[in-house]
Order: sequence, then C-alpha cells, then structure tokens
Amino acid sequence: MSDSDVLEQTKINVKLPSQYNVIILNDDITTQEYVIDILVNIFNHTPDNAYDIMMSVHEEGSGIAGTYEFQIAEIKVMETQQANKNFGFNLQVKIEEN
Repeated sequence: MSDSDVLEQTKINVKLPSQYNVIILNDDITTQEYVIDILVNIFNHTPDNAYDIMMSVHEEGSGIAGTYEFQIAEIKVMETQQANKNFGFNLQVKIEEN
C-alpha cells in the first residue's frame, strides 16, 4: 500500500444554531380567544394545542408559544405586535434562549 492509497478522514463539527423560546405573558385585558387566535395563526398550533398553551398562560402567568432560531423568533414577535395593533390588544411576548 502506498501513501497515495491512504484515505484521509476528516471530522467535521457542525454546531446547530441556538434555539429561542417565544413566551406569551398573561395580562388582565387580552381575551383568551385572541391568545388562541395568535397561537393558531402566527405560531401554527392546532386549536386544541393552542387552548392548552393559553391555559398555561392564564394559570401559570406565561407559556411557550414556540421554539425557533433567533431570527424566526423575532419575526413571530413582530407578527404578534402587528396583530396587537390591528386588533387593539397589548399581548406581551418575549424571547428567551432555550
């Protein structure tokens, strides 16, 4: 076997992008129906799953709407803020590293 017959093995380390949770915060003004609507239409949850998350927000003070790469999490927050303006609510959402 000659030197040219030796195959070199290269180890490639791929680091996946960090993930961020978009968290919905409870308030006394936003309706439960609106929270469900946001979860279905912006965060793409089923109505049943959206209801469960909304109840977590209502009972525990917050709930995770979704987990995304940072840029997508930012877009979801901006879409929620735009919906708030359109429908007259002030649903608070924040981003936290997972």
